[in-house]
Amino acid sequence: MNPIEFCPKCGTVLRPRRVGNKIYLTCVNCGYTRYVMTVKAEKPTPARRPLPKIDLDFLEKIIRKERRNAREEAFREVYKAVVIDTSHRIATIKTSNVVRFQTGDPIGLMVGRERTPQYLGTVIDSYPANSHTVLTVLTAAKSSNLIREEDKIIIFDYEPLISYDLQLDLIGQVKGGIEEEEAVIKISNLEAINLILGNAEQPELRRYKVRDIRDVKEKFELDKSQIEAVEAALALEDGELLLIVGPPGTGKTRVIAKIAYELAERGEKVLITSHTNGAVDNAVEILPLERTLRVGRPEKILEHIKPYLLSYRARERLGRKILELDKKVEEYSKIIRVFEEEIRRIKDVYGKMKLKQRLSIIKQGLRDAIKLRNEMIRSECNKLIHEVPIIGSTLIKSQLPPLVDIPFGTVIIDEASQASITLALLAMVKGRKWVIVGDHKQLLPIFRSVKHLEWRKALSAFSALKDKYDHRHLWLQVHYRSNREIIGFLAKYVYENKIRPAKICSTRVLKLKRKPKLEFLTP
Repeated sequence: MNPIEFCPKCGTVLRPRRVGNKIYLTCVNCGYTRYVMTVKAEKPTPARRPLPKIDLDFLEKIIRKERRNAREEAFREVYKAVVIDTSHRIATIKTSNVVRFQTGDPIGLMVGRERTPQYLGTVIDSYPANSHTVLTVLTAAKSSNLIREEDKIIIFDYEPLISYDLQLDLIGQVKGGIEEEEAVIKISNLEAINLILGNAEQPELRRYKVRDIRDVKEKFELDKSQIEAVEAALALEDGELLLIVGPPGTGKTRVIAKIAYELAERGEKVLITSHTNGAVDNAVEILPLERTLRVGRPEKILEHIKPYLLSYRARERLGRKILELDKKVEEYSKIIRVFEEEIRRIKDVYGKMKLKQRLSIIKQGLRDAIKLRNEMIRSECNKLIHEVPIIGSTLIKSQLPPLVDIPFGTVIIDEASQASITLALLAMVKGRKWVIVGDHKQLLPIFRSVKHLEWRKALSAFSALKDKYDHRHLWLQVHYRSNREIIGFLAKYVYENKIRPAKICSTRVLKLKRKPKLEFLTP
């Protein structure tokens, strides 16, 4: 359609007129009309669904939906096993093949013909031996009567489900539906609940002057915004919260490590936690080995973090004692295998009976050796947990043995934007003060049953806290990682000019083996 058209009869400018979904040109002078086009009918804009009220009932509903979705993932790998010994809530289980369960792993048990998933307990020691693995499991109070000696059982990795069970346990305790003696998790401080779901009073931020403005490894001087964040964290009093907005490359890991180190120097117990192992490892590796402990699964932890591991440190302390017991347990296991094979081979009833009697004595020796080893490891782990001031673990592991009964002075949560409210609360209820580090411009929590972006934002621990306590947040303002052209775009269009590139960013470019054929791809 031309910008201006004239009536062929009288020469007057034709005016567009819409009738339904058809467009006509009409002359207002003589009435001449010409059809031009048909347009698609516009769909009515759907009414925006109001945000739900984020209360305990809503959170419980969401978590139960997520748990149902996670069951399939939990059942992907199952393992046959036999119970060697059960006593004092300690179960020793021998798997039929080598498995990768390690200290701190939650173990599930399939119960009955329906194979109902049941939380059995947490691994406190794992010992691979030839074609099998011997697991020492601290059984949950509700599950200790599910297994007996010599039971053949099916176990699986309960981690995909334990997160939801712990969150539901937390909600049940707060709502009053679960008594404290029946509870799985330990709530040390109810103020954390009110902080997220209520409106706790939070004063203006204060500062505690730090003398040393270098990072923990003394390689770099902290910038002004990093120093402000550290000083605000050190000034926190019981019941107070600090929110740190840490965009990529602004040194948030260095700040977390510095805060934890300075608090530990003041005699405080500190928990560094996140929903991912990587974020915890990044902070732990900066800290001194003798002041820091890492609780978690070895195969999910970076190789150079292994010396920080609780199980590694416990065995290192026990030295030859534990090695001798391991050797003794393995010798007993070999003898038992020989006897079992002989019993299957021999046909003489009397001979079988005598072998079984001797086998029973050998099995008792194995049980005694395992019990002694378990007690030594558990005792050493408890000593380390109480002695070492800085503990690193995921949010889930913070509410599992051996950390379940350990309270903390300050809880530091990294990548809190991606952690849901109830997941963050698992760690927050263990502390008296909280440093929550996140970036509300990055990824939000992932829920299979929640599709709406605004709902997911409302369920993000960091976003929810920032909306309520905006006066309690500080920005890390200097970016050190990317080229200034790249971070400059993000700073302007994503971060509202709240961050700026450091001088070193001007020399940050990709190192390519050969020059690209296309000039515009040259770094």
